Amino acid sequence: MMKYEKIIHLDKKRIEEMVSGSCDEDVLVGVLSAIYYYETSFAGETLLKAVQSSNGDLRISLMRLVETFMQMHRTGFLAPSFLEEMSKREGVSEEGRAELAGLMEGVREFAEMFKEQCQ
Repeated sequence: MMKYEKIIHLDKKRIEEMVSGSCDEDVLVGVLSAIYYYETSFAGETLLKAVQSSNGDLRISLMRLVETFMQMHRTGFLAPSFLEEMSKREGVSEEGRAELAGLMEGVREFAEMFKEQCQ
């Protein structure tokens, strides 16, 4: 499991570069900066892009951040897309599958709370 350090305020261009890179740590730093410092649409789209292009431990770590994003931004934005990504289980261990099921339930709850914002 990856540990998070202090969240750095990066500009959008740098975030996009980091999220597009191949270093797992850079991807996490970029996504966290987007979630903590930018508007909902940029943060959500950045997180979704990172999830869609990741695999393994990074993918699970990013999926854990979906609830953080939804809670911090008080939104259900992109919930259907996040749920679709979470339903892709190829290469995921049994332990990971159980965790994903719990994460999906959390996303569904946020989607219901903020259903007018879901897209």
